[in-house]
Amino acid sequence: MKMLKILSLLAIVSIFAACGNSNVPDETETAATTVESRKSEHVVSGNFGISLKGVYKDYLKLKDAFVETDAEKAGSLAEILLVNINTTDSNPLTEEQLKQWLRGKEMIVKGLNIIKGEKDINKQREGFSIVSEGMYNNLKTFGLKDLTIYQQHCPMAFEKQGANWLSDKETVANPYFGNQMKECGEVTHVLKN
Repeated sequence: MKMLKILSLLAIVSIFAACGNSNVPDETETAATTVESRKSEHVVSGNFGISLKGVYKDYLKLKDAFVETDAEKAGSLAEILLVNINTTDSNPLTEEQLKQWLRGKEMIVKGLNIIKGEKDINKQREGFSIVSEGMYNNLKTFGLKDLTIYQQHCPMAFEKQGANWLSDKETVANPYFGNQMKECGEVTHVLKN
C-alpha cells in the first residue's frame, strides 16, 4: 500500500514537471524571449472583420466548454460555430486572400464536424485540435483589430504529441485536460494588431 502511494506521488510530480507547471516564475525568462509576437499579414475590417470577430468569440466559447470538460455543450457550440463560419461574408477578400481563408475554413469545418458528431469528449478534443490550427492560420493571416490572441501549447496532449489552442488571455486554461491539468501549457505565439 505504501509503495502504491509513493508511485502515485511520483506520477503526479512527473505530470507537473512535464507540463512545466511551476508556481514560482523564473525571473530570468521573459515573455519577450520565449514567445514569438507578430502582426497579421492583413488586418481586415468591414463585414468580413465583423464576421471573423464573431467566429473567434464563438471559438473561445467552444474552448471554454472543453476546459469545463462538457461534451454536450461542446457539441452544441460546434454546431453554432459551423453555421457562423459558413455564413461569413468573404466578398471583400482578394482572390489570394480568399484561397487562404478557404484553406483555414476547411480545417475548421472538418474539426467542427468531428466535435458535433461525437459524444466522447476525448474524440471531440481531437476535432478541437484541428479547429484550433485552422483558426490560428486564418487569424495569423487576417488578424482582428484591437485584439490580442494567444496561441498556447500543451506538450502532454494526445499522449505527448502536443496540441495548440487560442485564447484571449495569457493565463493558461487547458482545453485538452480540463480540470485534470488546467494550467498545463504555455504561450507560444502572440498575434497583436
